[in-house]
Amino acid sequence: MKEYIDVLPTNVNQVQSVSYRNGNPLVEFKIGAQDRYLLGSTIRINGQLSVTKAGGVVAPADGDLIAMDPRLGVYACIDQLVISSSKTSQTIEHIKNYNTMLSTYLPTTSSPQDLIGHMGVTGLSSANVNASLEQITTVASNVTANAETGGSSFSIPLPCGFFLGQNPIPLSNTWGVKGINIQLFLAPDSSVLFATDGSTKAVDSYYSIRNLHLTAEVQDPSPEQLSQLVRQPNHSYDYNSINGFYATIQNSYATINFQLGLKRVLAFWASFIRSSHINNYQYNSFSRQDIRDGGTHSAIKEVFFTRDAIRFPQEYIMTTVQHAKDKIVHGEDPQITRNFLNSVSPFTKLRRTTVSPYNTPGTNQSDLNLPDGGNIFGIGCALDIISNQGVDYSNSQFGLVVNTSLLGDNPQSVFVFVHAKQTLLMNASGIQVLS
Repeated sequence: MKEYIDVLPTNVNQVQSVSYRNGNPLVEFKIGAQDRYLLGSTIRINGQLSVTKAGGVVAPADGDLIAMDPRLGVYACIDQLVISSSKTSQTIEHIKNYNTMLSTYLPTTSSPQDLIGHMGVTGLSSANVNASLEQITTVASNVTANAETGGSSFSIPLPCGFFLGQNPIPLSNTWGVKGINIQLFLAPDSSVLFATDGSTKAVDSYYSIRNLHLTAEVQDPSPEQLSQLVRQPNHSYDYNSINGFYATIQNSYATINFQLGLKRVLAFWASFIRSSHINNYQYNSFSRQDIRDGGTHSAIKEVFFTRDAIRFPQEYIMTTVQHAKDKIVHGEDPQITRNFLNSVSPFTKLRRTTVSPYNTPGTNQSDLNLPDGGNIFGIGCALDIISNQGVDYSNSQFGLVVNTSLLGDNPQSVFVFVHAKQTLLMNASGIQVLS
């Protein structure tokens, strides 16, 4: 039998607004231990988003040109997602830079019709910066009209490895994870909001979220299944996880190395942005542009990946169409784009995407001049799409080498996300995560 649950935050009142600016950037939900299964894909975070200026007194007007990343919508507000066991506090999945991860995942796996359709209704997303401008001013008008219930309502899932698994999550104290804690860390206002004209008009603006609650669906095991589960002393649960890493590059021949500490790595991808554009009200912190030397497109000439300094999984260097002459280019190199898409979702199963030649132009164009929300660029590689068992990086060093035409003093921030398989071992005394 299935049943719907409605859970309030444990650290704030339902009607109390939360915001980074006011010093309460953490929202925590607790789903207690019970002899049931949680259907992770049914989890929804519900609430209302408000955007105001001047300490919450003034509503943004059309001329303020204040926007959020159009493809992220309300997801831009979530900086970190932490999932842990309620009883043991053992961390099950922790995604740092969650909004940055979704800024590549969502447009890669969603079509423009998704963004302006059902995702626009539930997550306040869109496929155009101007639509985001309209969303902000509409939200502000609603808040001004009704200070208690104003704002735009949203109801969003939490895309992550643990919740998007095919198997239901056991919540039991004896044969499960012993309940689940979900922590959402909010992002700074300066990374969520920006002025589309590159001015300082958004400096005194901030967002807040109220009326938060979590809904989900739980399922009872059959009596026969429950009896069998209780008799077994040990249990295991396989799931996927996303792990985030951060680095900076500042020269034309850049090498990025990480000790991942993960045993079953399935794929990894990287996204780039000028470091000066992060947490800056004048720029979109989640723009997925290619490497920029100032405001100029920096051609990528070569890319390869390493494992313990040996080229892996591809034993060759990807030489791009920009290798010989930087200026003869119409679009990013297709092999880089395909590998990037394949690292986020298996290419053969990718039924919808926003990535197209129109928003991977390989030129100096800004997001405002491109369709479907602007640039979508990344570098990635899938390691195992056949056996789905992954590659051992527990004692091996991951490396990414990028040869570009980057010359100026323009540090680039690189966000690397690693998709890996993990296993939970569970018994009556506790749980253990095997990476």
